[in-house]
Amino acid sequence: MVIEMAISSMPFLIFGLICIIISGSSLYFTVGKLIEIKKSLWSRILLWIACTVALNMIIFLSDWANLPPSFVFFLVTIFVCCEGSGLKKLAIGTMIASAVFSFSALLDDFSTMELLKYKPMFRAFFALVLYWTVRLFRPERDSELTPGMWKLLLLLNLTPIGIVLTLVLGTTETQRFLAEEIGQNNYLTVAQNAQEKQYIVLLLLALFSFVGLLWTTVVLSRQRKLEQQSMYAEMNQRYYESMEQQHFEIRRMRHDMVNHLQTLSVLPEKEKEEYIQNLLDNTVNIRNSHYCGDSTINAVLTVKAAAMEELEIEFSYKLDIPTELALNKMDICALFANTLDNAIEACKHLPEEKRMIALESRMQKGMFVLSVKNPVSEDAMLIQDEKQKGVFLTTKSDYKNHGIGLKSIEDVVRRNDGKMEIHVQERIFEVFLFVYI
Repeated sequence: MVIEMAISSMPFLIFGLICIIISGSSLYFTVGKLIEIKKSLWSRILLWIACTVALNMIIFLSDWANLPPSFVFFLVTIFVCCEGSGLKKLAIGTMIASAVFSFSALLDDFSTMELLKYKPMFRAFFALVLYWTVRLFRPERDSELTPGMWKLLLLLNLTPIGIVLTLVLGTTETQRFLAEEIGQNNYLTVAQNAQEKQYIVLLLLALFSFVGLLWTTVVLSRQRKLEQQSMYAEMNQRYYESMEQQHFEIRRMRHDMVNHLQTLSVLPEKEKEEYIQNLLDNTVNIRNSHYCGDSTINAVLTVKAAAMEELEIEFSYKLDIPTELALNKMDICALFANTLDNAIEACKHLPEEKRMIALESRMQKGMFVLSVKNPVSEDAMLIQDEKQKGVFLTTKSDYKNHGIGLKSIEDVVRRNDGKMEIHVQERIFEVFLFVYI
């Protein structure tokens, strides 16, 4: 008899196990959409276990045995297994926990005994809905909020998570006993009296607060992105003005050199040598200022070539840009100046015989292409391997700040519907980008 019952219930057990795996995996991927998970295998396994436990834990009102340890275990796992600041982990963790535990409280406390065997299916369905909601409406992957914004989001999280904790942990065993005495033949819930509707409404409010919190995160990330774009635009504007000024100074010096040569032609022989020495002491080398058909590129390359010559960096270039580019001049300046600045910075840490920068750029069939290559030191390679971000490469101690250059380039490329790629091969670092014009 017992064996027959076990055999007959086997399909439901297998179905329940499949639903548990689906629900845990869906919640795991939901977390991964909102915060970066560490690469190590043990971190991923531990987080999957925490997600599975959190979503499939039975939550009854007045039950202190399940909710507190599940909540703490889930938050601690987020802190251990995910990347980012403590504020970000706490905000994301509480936001997800409020949705998960409010749903579990509704399902376990306010459903009939006939639905007991279908609860794993409901949990799996909820996890899938949660995953697709986050996938469709989450912030952009590269967006990052300020500490103040994470504090604001955490403060907003206190309401839904506070509702769940208060209802679950604040209900007493006395209330359960009174509810049973009222005449509940089947043990369903404490709140099937006058307070039942209030409890359901509050838990639904906590559950659907997740949508509002997710939308708040999206709005804050967009605001942060606008602030960053404004900052990059201001930086590029100053950079462009600086390039224009330096290019003007070089053109003025070329004009003055003609006057100096005319003066030398009429000076007595005794005064020529002194005059020439004064010129050498007070002028810089005049380099070629025409590299292509775009005046902004010419201005940037003229200034950067002079800087590279001063640092004894071998500079090779190949440009096929016959006319002015149909891009914003500040964007052109940002692309060329920032890529060359990063390359120059990398070459500073190399022996003089290894310092070289190769630039190639062309404009063909409506596509602008730029490639800048430079060798890098072993220290820079180690930083690239450790961070694995694909955003910057440097040996500076404040490497996060040094990444602003390539971040600015990436912002310009994205705004112009282009694409940027970074390659590191055999200690050669390459920034490759293209933009449709």
